[in-house]
Amino acid sequence: MVSNVQLADPMKLIQKVATYFKENRVIEPPPWAMFV
Repeated sequence: MVSNVQLADPMKLIQKVATYFKENRVIEPPPWAMFV
């Protein structure tokens, strides 16, 4: 699913990841971050 979204709209995915980090203030990246 992630790869399909990335191919469809990579900038939107990047914004989504950035928002995820900003909202959750996580220190360690989520497991799926390595695919971004």
